[in-house]
Amino acid sequence: MVATGVRPSYFGHDEFAQYAPGLKSLSDAETIRAKILGAFELAAVADDDTERARQMTFVLVGAGPTGVELAASLAQMVRVTLRKNFHRIDSAKASIILLDAGKRVLPTFAESLSRKAAAAVSAIGAGAYSSGYAPTDSDDSNAQAYRYYYPAYGYYGY
Repeated sequence: MVATGVRPSYFGHDEFAQYAPGLKSLSDAETIRAKILGAFELAAVADDDTERARQMTFVLVGAGPTGVELAASLAQMVRVTLRKNFHRIDSAKASIILLDAGKRVLPTFAESLSRKAAAAVSAIGAGAYSSGYAPTDSDDSNAQAYRYYYPAYGYYGY
């Protein structure tokens, strides 16, 4: 999981920072790259299909320009670059999930560009999900979508 955007926001859950690095510096990018490669190394030695799929699922939080660009770069990395390096697993089966609490991908852009970006994200094999809502401990009525993705990675414990 990666927190993208102007500055990482963990929606009142600063403990997420240890699992979801931001992407603001070269050091952040190196950390993310190491986590991606580490996940693929663990997937390559996993005997269990469920564990393999878990290791090959990447959740990006923030569907602004940085999140959309990272989703595209990650898709290219896992479907082309890493495919050559991991023969025991099919890297094309990696799941890339782009989440945003806003109502759409690229919310600060014109709606027509937002629709095109959402279609492009889908075309590269990433799923983009917007809710218009950031879940909190005090109001989790709309947090079902987040519950679906986070528990497997230890990020949301509802």
